[in-house]
Amino acid sequence: MRKEYLYFILLLIVGLAVLLWLVSSGSLLHGTVGDLYLAFGRLAGLLLAISVLFQFVIIGRVGWIEKIFGLDALSRLHHWVGFSTVFFLIAHPVGIGLGYGWGSSDSALHQITSLMFSGGEVLQATIGAFLFIVVAATSVYVLLKKLRYEYWYAIHLVTYIAVIISFSHQIELGGDLQAMIPRVLWIGLYVCAGLVYLWFRFAQPLIQYHAHAFFVDRIEPETESTYSIYISGKRMDTFHYIPGQFLMVRFLAKGVWYEAHPFSISVGSGTGDIRLTIKRLGDYTKKLSTHIQSGTKVFIDGPHGIFGATISEKEKILCLGGGVGITPIRSLAERAIHTRKDIKVLASFRTHHDAVFEREIAQLVGDENIAYVYTHESPYEGQVKNISHSTLLEFCPDVQERAVYLCGPAAFMKAMRTILLNHGVSEKQIYFERFSL
Repeated sequence: MRKEYLYFILLLIVGLAVLLWLVSSGSLLHGTVGDLYLAFGRLAGLLLAISVLFQFVIIGRVGWIEKIFGLDALSRLHHWVGFSTVFFLIAHPVGIGLGYGWGSSDSALHQITSLMFSGGEVLQATIGAFLFIVVAATSVYVLLKKLRYEYWYAIHLVTYIAVIISFSHQIELGGDLQAMIPRVLWIGLYVCAGLVYLWFRFAQPLIQYHAHAFFVDRIEPETESTYSIYISGKRMDTFHYIPGQFLMVRFLAKGVWYEAHPFSISVGSGTGDIRLTIKRLGDYTKKLSTHIQSGTKVFIDGPHGIFGATISEKEKILCLGGGVGITPIRSLAERAIHTRKDIKVLASFRTHHDAVFEREIAQLVGDENIAYVYTHESPYEGQVKNISHSTLLEFCPDVQERAVYLCGPAAFMKAMRTILLNHGVSEKQIYFERFSL
């Protein structure tokens, strides 16, 4: 499916909502100022519901949408759509309250609060709105404070409650949904969005778990701070992935079973057993290696991402990796060599103790096509500096002719993109994913 089709579907749904609004509330546009407030308050309510459902779809890991945009891009879109959701969430009660209270001697604030706490379905909607605001506010706090992933996940569970308790308010009191056809269409919209979300977010991973019965085969150290987890299961020859993709993984062991985290696949065969290479960066990754063992069952959602989807189409490739960002680069290199591509790999690490896969990648692409630089130590089998303009040109003078696959910490990727663009590499030649879930 092309992007244009998805845009068309979204515009069609928004257009349907506007049409329902015009049919039912259009006459209010020619009335008093209070009627105008009421009309636009109703429209804000319809658009609020669409915004919330849209949020569920774009974070639902819907495979056919993700293949077009990429899960990381959808995650960032989810953050931005949240602002429109908050806007409509405020505009709806304000418009309705001012509309019904127009001409009253009471203050606007009293009119709005009196309506919101009038009881019944309206009170349910008020509670739902409050929960949405809590989710939005705490999400911003979590992002700014870089709190743990499970906190973010727990906060978003509140959204389910908010949607459920707000739905009856829309059906019972929605001024534009009282006729049979609009009501059926609106319920159908919720059912479709709910089924899509439930299938891709829950049912499909459960079916996959039942089919493969994933388990930890073994755990092997890579460096002083990095280790690899090998995952196997039943009929693994039917488990397919694109090198460069990542998985949402939940290890079903005491102390870690309640957390699911994204990890890149670090082998590039495209089918069969899985290797995840993980650096001890936080509380979860530090305790993971001590809480799981051979035989631990694994719940996998994925694979996700489109990072390496186009690599087989490129003739000349440059891979830039920073730190543990070398993990998907390793699998891309294997895929590129299998398809006989001209590939170079340039990676940056703090010290040689942090360097992962140096020998593996060299065996794949050849010693002359791989270079590692170290930024925080004296010379050790490589250069001691950041990847700079001169470093890049010295290693890869034909960089303008290559497709560039970039992965690493946010600061690293930002710096590399600046260098690449300054060297005349176009945006269309640069492929990356931020994994901002």
